[in-house]
Amino acid sequence: MEVPQVDNMNILKALFHYKDDQAPLMWDQKQVDLEALRKKLVLLLISDLDISEEDISIVEDIYSNSRAKRTQQSRLEIVWLPIIDKSEDWESEKTKEKFMKKQRAMKWHTVHRPSLIAKEVIKLAKEEWHFEKKRIIVVIDAQGQVACPDAFPMIYVWGYETYPFSTSAQESQWKETPGLLELLMAPFYPEIQDSIESGQHCICLCGGEDMEWIKMFTTRAPSVASAADVVLEMIYLGKWKPNKQRQRRNTATIEREDLKLKYSLTEEKQMKFWKRLENMGHSRMQLGKRIYEDLIMQDIISLLNMGSSRGGWAVICRGSDFRIKAKGKHILDSLVNFCEWKDNIRRQDFLGALEHYLTMNPGHVDVYKHIKSYERIINIFERTQKVHCLEILKALVSARDYWQPLVYGKTKQRVTIDLLKRKKLLLLLISDCNISEKEINRLATIYEETECEIVWLPIVVAFAQKEFQYKQEKMPWYSVYHPSVINEAAIKFIREVWRYEEKTILVALDQQGRVVTPNALHLIWIWGKGAIPSTISKEEATTSREVVLWKGLSWSLDLITNDLDPIIQRWKQEDNLICLYGGEDIKWIRNFTRTAKQVAKSAAIGVQMLYVGMSNLNKRCSSNIVKITEEELSHCWKERVLIWSFWSRLQSIWHTGYQIGKSMKDDPIMKELTTLLSFDSRECGWALMSKGSGPGALVTAKGSDILECLLKYEEEWKEQALKNGFLPTLKEKLVDYHKLDKCFQLVLPEFATTNLETAECSHCRGTVEKLTFQCCGHV
Repeated sequence: MEVPQVDNMNILKALFHYKDDQAPLMWDQKQVDLEALRKKLVLLLISDLDISEEDISIVEDIYSNSRAKRTQQSRLEIVWLPIIDKSEDWESEKTKEKFMKKQRAMKWHTVHRPSLIAKEVIKLAKEEWHFEKKRIIVVIDAQGQVACPDAFPMIYVWGYETYPFSTSAQESQWKETPGLLELLMAPFYPEIQDSIESGQHCICLCGGEDMEWIKMFTTRAPSVASAADVVLEMIYLGKWKPNKQRQRRNTATIEREDLKLKYSLTEEKQMKFWKRLENMGHSRMQLGKRIYEDLIMQDIISLLNMGSSRGGWAVICRGSDFRIKAKGKHILDSLVNFCEWKDNIRRQDFLGALEHYLTMNPGHVDVYKHIKSYERIINIFERTQKVHCLEILKALVSARDYWQPLVYGKTKQRVTIDLLKRKKLLLLLISDCNISEKEINRLATIYEETECEIVWLPIVVAFAQKEFQYKQEKMPWYSVYHPSVINEAAIKFIREVWRYEEKTILVALDQQGRVVTPNALHLIWIWGKGAIPSTISKEEATTSREVVLWKGLSWSLDLITNDLDPIIQRWKQEDNLICLYGGEDIKWIRNFTRTAKQVAKSAAIGVQMLYVGMSNLNKRCSSNIVKITEEELSHCWKERVLIWSFWSRLQSIWHTGYQIGKSMKDDPIMKELTTLLSFDSRECGWALMSKGSGPGALVTAKGSDILECLLKYEEEWKEQALKNGFLPTLKEKLVDYHKLDKCFQLVLPEFATTNLETAECSHCRGTVEKLTFQCCGHV
């Protein structure tokens, strides 16, 4: 047994590179000594420099409360310990400025500077207190003992009521809590206590992002409850980790259409509700509660599981008991079929009859079974050296419950999974039913040229039979015979582990069930059938497929166009100057194409020009194709699929580079790709010119810059071009044309807006804002 310390000074001194003549803390804009914390209850707020304003506000409430309680004011202090992993990061002015900004927002003690925190302390915080990126609050009592390794969850839920923020205080709070529903909803709907105590009302928590389901459910549920002589109070909670735009749109629709809800949380309150639920779960886990034996944990996990789905869901309670937990489609079907179970209300109460009907029909949420299924899938991946990829597929599609869960596209016959046993590579195509026919057609070409096998796993929120069957008919490979074959645990795994977010992905598994790549789709758009290995090399066993393939890339016209159009290869063989250009401004297009042809004639070089439009092929671009063809300004791709393939290829290359850690700073391909993708946002045009394969063989520029530069060819740089080469000279001259007051918008593939924290303008090197994606220094 450890001997208690006399006071807390030993442990506090150990936190810093401390000397007696130093004052390592800041408080009220003054440096203070550690003596200010002697024999105090100390809350160590440990975070990185990105601690949120909300988290600071929560800690500020505790600090203000402690000052209001005069008897305890002298006993509680808070100290912020910012963790910066790399000591050299502290030397940057940006880091110092960020630290000082956060420091000024805090009324309590903070470390004078992060470099005073000993490396051993950072290691302790990570290994013993499990600090990662999320802030924690470690409670050190007056004797120097750790009273709680992270008090933040209990503080988020109960605030100052859990003083002195020890593990035992947290346990006492749970024992005094009347019920999960009251604790969860009290901050948002204080009147709920009266409804619960009366025992006369049923309370229905519902959520999801499917607005059609929300409208139908909020119409049908009150109607059925009224017919059963039950008062139903409905509360809309939104979605856990929602799509912000969809959340905003749904909240506005609910307010505008005055749906039959007792209460609908605002966007801010929805966010706080789900955070509160998360912290309640963390609090229970700190007390050693586990889902298998703890009913409160089961209810918390149920809500989080349902809340993570876009589809609708509902929980119906009487008192604090979460009696009904059901997915949207099944609870709505049960209400529609009210006539089938209404007579049971006489023998049971309303919730008992509904619960019995749901139990007899699929859709009732069995939390224990759901979690066990999820853990089983995780366990399979953890022992992939000993399993076959078919074991993984069987776990995903509930093969134990369905003898023939698949349909073979070429015969349209239902088959067993075991038919895929001899395949060396299995590609799991994961999408919703809106997967484009362009993607299906491209994949079909690859499918016929390789020995791999594809299985379509459709993840659907609102099932549309006709759409599913139509897409299934187009696919020559295997697919599940019905989306319901894919169990809930599998969907959770696909979303959380494979990061599926409604955009099509293609997960590649080798014969041993190892993930060769979490999304081979982008690789296929770039390398075609070359992206699919016939065997897995030693390098690929330890390195991702993307890294191996990226090593063979170089910035060239071939990389951009590949085999999209044979005519481009012919132009290359004829040693032409090849120009790809795009944009919406037909006036610029006319001026540019005519000027480029005149300059090429003067330079005595052949030129071939191709209009590639924009990734969003709108009416103006379509109209441009007609006008360019009629006026014979240049070549055009009249087939929309070629234009789509061109831009999809660029985005796929960018995505692949980003996924393996390549950036604009250190990778020339990423730098040039970013420039091209940036041009796609411009209405007024852009151009890329290529000739040969040597240094400077590829030049890209904004439309206004390259047109102005070409117009000055005769008078300013013709002689230099004849001497040094046309393209190298053009590239050199264009450097002077990028004006900082005309910095263009940076548009990247959709995934980057959520994953990419900062970006650099590929021309002026200014920082690009995440939300607007414009160069922040020169707009």
